[in-house]
Amino acid sequence: MKRFGAIAVFAMALMAAARTANAQSIGIPYMPVETGTGIFLSADYADQDIGTAYGISGGVGLGRFGIMASVGTLDAGATLGDVTSYGARVGMRLFGGGLSPIAVGAQLGAISTQDISPTGGSQTMILPAAFVRAGLPLFPVKGFGQVYYVTGSDLASSQEEVRFTIGANLNLLLGFGLHAAYDWGDSSDGWGIGAHFTFKLPGVPVVPGV
Repeated sequence: MKRFGAIAVFAMALMAAARTANAQSIGIPYMPVETGTGIFLSADYADQDIGTAYGISGGVGLGRFGIMASVGTLDAGATLGDVTSYGARVGMRLFGGGLSPIAVGAQLGAISTQDISPTGGSQTMILPAAFVRAGLPLFPVKGFGQVYYVTGSDLASSQEEVRFTIGANLNLLLGFGLHAAYDWGDSSDGWGIGAHFTFKLPGVPVVPGV
């Protein structure tokens, strides 16, 4: 019964995100939202076919749930120049995690940009996704894979597609860690790297790989 209640809450959060959120920054690999318990910060750099991108993200983990917001800039070359994007993600770990080596979850995000659509106006991408995390308890390296669909408003027909992300987190002592990912689809592909920091809530120890 608790599982059904959690899924209902998550469904309502997804609907709210679809109405109000603007996900991970454009040009940066789309990665699973952080769950668990704590406050998360990250900085990212990515190099893709569409250009190089920089971004920062912040969020909070509430047990099975996670919410993150991002802002970033894509250097799309002489044609478009620098493109700024804003967004958020909301996700839920459906099962696994903790002492289990596998965790499966779902998330929904959106990216809002200006002056990048075919008509030169704003563009909003909606990104439903399913993800898998894998790793041994207390082991600092955690791999992940994600499949997601790109849809939204003012998109070119070639931009609506199924895409994939694979990567890994290296979580070290005192909440600091590194991450890397590769993101690909029909329209573009590329890699990204970054650093993250986790502020655990009082009474919750920081343990590598958790």
